[in-house]
Amino acid sequence: MNPRVSCVPAPADRLNTAVRTAIERVNGLQALRGHSRVLVKPNLGWDLPLPGAVTNGRVISAVVKALLDAGHKVTIVEADQVLVDIAQAARQAGVFQLTAHPDVSWCNLSHEDFIEVPVEGGVSDVPIRLPAIITEHPIVTIPVLKTHAKTVISGAIKNHWGLLPIDRYKLHPKLTSVLTDLIRAAPPSLCVL
Repeated sequence: MNPRVSCVPAPADRLNTAVRTAIERVNGLQALRGHSRVLVKPNLGWDLPLPGAVTNGRVISAVVKALLDAGHKVTIVEADQVLVDIAQAARQAGVFQLTAHPDVSWCNLSHEDFIEVPVEGGVSDVPIRLPAIITEHPIVTIPVLKTHAKTVISGAIKNHWGLLPIDRYKLHPKLTSVLTDLIRAAPPSLCVL
């Protein structure tokens, strides 16, 4: 399938409509058909809801609602950071309000069992270890547009960094090659940026 991109203005008063329109324009739910559960991976790497630093909680909510309306169960996933209370970050983003719905759950990936995932044509010398749940369900990634000191732009690919074990900070010198293998090991089915 060829990647498709949709850019939709998202004023605050029409955010839900903008998210749904963007998803529909790329036929974004097609890749999720036949899957009862979908993993939603926002960027919650900071426990302060700062614009441009973490995924806006209203965007997370809009994506979750679109997935629920399409008949999916949703698990919102994120992993611990060395200096960040990830549960507090999820709380700040409104994740635990969303989990009040019976078909929405939260998973701190750091508490899951990690497995080594083979990467065909891998370019890094680092084994890719992921939580088993990541290999069992499609991923909808919801990054925030921002830069990173080790690369030009972080966006959708860098958001996957949070799927790695907490000691991932040691891999920053190999960021590009590890991210290349990581995306091959766990490609997202849909990205809403």
